[in-house]
Amino acid sequence: MPIENSTANRGYLLPASPNSLKVDVARLIAAMVAIDVDMQTALVVAGVYAQLASPAFTGTPTAPTADSATNSNQIATTAFVQAKIAELINSAPGLLDTMSELSAAINNDPDFYNTILTALAGKAALEHTHALADLTDATANAKALMAAANYAAMRALLDLEAGVDFYSTTAVDTLLGNKSDTGHTHNVSALADASADAKSLLQAADYATMVGLLGAGGDEWTYMPVETPANGLTWTGIPSGVREIELLFSEFKGSTVGGNIGIRIGDSGGIEATGYNSTGGGDSTTCFLMRNYTTIGYGTMRIANITGNHWMSYHLTAWPASAAAYGSGGKTLSGELTQVQLVAISGAITATGYVLLRYR
Repeated sequence: MPIENSTANRGYLLPASPNSLKVDVARLIAAMVAIDVDMQTALVVAGVYAQLASPAFTGTPTAPTADSATNSNQIATTAFVQAKIAELINSAPGLLDTMSELSAAINNDPDFYNTILTALAGKAALEHTHALADLTDATANAKALMAAANYAAMRALLDLEAGVDFYSTTAVDTLLGNKSDTGHTHNVSALADASADAKSLLQAADYATMVGLLGAGGDEWTYMPVETPANGLTWTGIPSGVREIELLFSEFKGSTVGGNIGIRIGDSGGIEATGYNSTGGGDSTTCFLMRNYTTIGYGTMRIANITGNHWMSYHLTAWPASAAAYGSGGKTLSGELTQVQLVAISGAITATGYVLLRYR
């Protein structure tokens, strides 16, 4: 009986003493056949595995996904790549999450940074000043007025004299006009080359304040154009803040039938014809009453603001070879006084002589 001897792992038969040569040759042949079968099986199995050097995978190979912070030679899975892309775009909106979209957003400009710097260099800072020359809609006269060194120079440009009674707002209206900004607005303080006096003038509340700043006296009279008397003659545009109005009559004949004449006042709502408490050659609730004769006469009426919108009148008139008359009255307006009217109580006012209205 042969002596058994075999390999430890696969149990291949091995020769053994004292087996005969014939027996051991048979054992070796059987071992070689078994080895051939195992090698064939191993070769088939090895054929489905990739090579260690430059393998070419097929199908859907998988691998462990490394943390997105990993920086080594470890294999990067698609999950790892997606995580890194998400970190790179940092949840950017769908229209800006690719390089192509980012490039289109900056107009495919390879020097976008310098392009933006160049564009910004042509823009003004939010906080900036302007010279008078930058006021595109201001007239040359207005710019000259603002560039004047002081009030004396301004008076010279406006043809004014310090301390005179006469002052016309028309010249200032024409010079300054009603200007508006074309792109943005500015405070007076933004006029870098305007003098302190010019800035004060621009910030004055009204023309009377301007006259005071210019040294012409804020309490001086402002004159309206001289008129020829007519029934219903109305003076409008009397500015805010006026405290006293005076009407001066010269060579004035008055009503054609010798009836009394009167003065009415009004606010932005119109001339008011009721609510007067007036006396002067008679009593009236429809106007500040003035006695009238058919001969040529002279006179004056003053209307003064007492308090709020309450006004008081007093007048003195004289008709040579006829008589003198005087009187007074009171009237409270609904709003601030803006207009004055000359009316005939009966008949019509004769268009002769002159009447001048002034206010302060």
